[in-house]
Amino acid sequence: MGFSAAAVGAVSSVASLGLKAGGQVTQGIATQQQDYTASQNYLLQSQATAENALLQSKTTSASYRYQGTEEEAQFGLEAGQLEEQASAETAAAQAGKLQSALVDVNARQTLTNQLGNTVVVRAAGGANPTSPTTAALLGYDYNVSEISRTAQEATLGTQVAQEEAASAYETASANFAMVQGANAEDVANANARAATAFGTYNADVATYYGTYNAAQAQEAGNLGFITGMFGAGSSVLGGLGQAFSNIGGKTSATAAAPVPTP
Repeated sequence: MGFSAAAVGAVSSVASLGLKAGGQVTQGIATQQQDYTASQNYLLQSQATAENALLQSKTTSASYRYQGTEEEAQFGLEAGQLEEQASAETAAAQAGKLQSALVDVNARQTLTNQLGNTVVVRAAGGANPTSPTTAALLGYDYNVSEISRTAQEATLGTQVAQEEAASAYETASANFAMVQGANAEDVANANARAATAFGTYNADVATYYGTYNAAQAQEAGNLGFITGMFGAGSSVLGGLGQAFSNIGGKTSATAAAPVPTP
C-alpha cells in the first residue's frame, strides 16, 4: 500500500520546515557565540585600557616627583652656596670692624707720640713749649692725624656696611631658595597625586564601560539565541499545523468522492 500524495506532501513540508527551524537555531547559536566573543573582547579591551591608564599615571607621577626632587636639590645647592657667601661676608665685616678699631687705636697712639716728640724737640731747641708757634704746630699735627684717621675709619666703615648688606641679602636669598625648593616639592607631589587620581579615574571608567558593554553583548547574545529558538519552534508548529490541515482536507475530499460503478 503506497502513501497518498497528501501524506507525502505533508511529510515533505514538515521536513522543509524542520530544515528552516534548524537554520534558525543555528543562527541563534551563532549570534550568541558572536556576542559572547564581543563581550570578552570588551572586557579584555577595558582591562588593557585600565592597565595602560594606571601605567601612564604611575609614569607621570614618578616624573613629577623626580622633577620636584631635582628642583628641590638645585634650590638647596643654591641656598648652600648663598649661605657660604653670607658667612664669608659676615666674617669680612667682622674683620673690617676689628681693623677699624685698630686703626683708631694706632692713629691716636701715633698722634700722642708725635705731639710729645714735637714738644720735646722744640724744648730742646730752646723754644717755649707753650708758645703760639708750638701750639700751631701741635694743632696742625693733630688736624692732619684726625683727618687721616677719620678717612681710614670711614673707608673701613663703608666696606663693613657693604659686607653686612651683602651678607643680609645672601642670607635672605638662601632662605628664599629653600622656600622655593620646598614649594617645588609640594607642587610636584600635588601634580603626582593628581596624575595618580586621574589615571585611577580613567581606569575605573574604562572598567565600568567595558563591563557594561560586555553585559550588553551577553544580553544581546542570549536574546539572539532565544529569538532563534522561538523562531524555530514557531516554524515547526506552524508547519505541522499546515501539514495536518492539508492531510485532513485531502482525506475528506477522497471520502466524499463517489465511487465509480463498473
